[in-house]
Amino acid sequence: MNTVVVAIETDIDTEETAVETDVEQVVIYEDENKTITAEVPAEMKDQYLRDLQDPAVVEQELAKVNQSLQARSSDSSVYYWGKDKALVAGGITTDIAIQVVDILAKGSLIGYVASFLQIGASALRLRQERWWQESARMILLEEITAVKITIPPNPGPGYPQIYRTVERV
Repeated sequence: MNTVVVAIETDIDTEETAVETDVEQVVIYEDENKTITAEVPAEMKDQYLRDLQDPAVVEQELAKVNQSLQARSSDSSVYYWGKDKALVAGGITTDIAIQVVDILAKGSLIGYVASFLQIGASALRLRQERWWQESARMILLEEITAVKITIPPNPGPGYPQIYRTVERV
């Protein structure tokens, strides 16, 4: 399991006052097809990373994610990046589409994907550009159907405030 930190600035509004808080995405689980991150305040990141050194804490965090998804699945935000997004334009062949993906890869595929998902490139920094290139190829070759991004609602008071799951489906 790899632990990676990506810094993302976010504004958090409370009922009492608007507070600008720097938050960071910390990867709590990652394999070839799936990444799960937790959003924590920047000042709590180091402690959270230390806590994640304990496998029991990682299991507890993953259980929270699964529990949150099951309890509130109808409230989760879910985005799919599928063949319609990967093809860029209707009616082109897979061979041409793969060439288009190769051309896009020379630019910023993350920005391209983000524009379709409308969730911002920062959320897509969870995966390296190569992972997205490979995913686009897998979609075009019909090895997978899409890349699914799931953001369940706030799991409750305290941190992490947000969990994100990115997976190939």
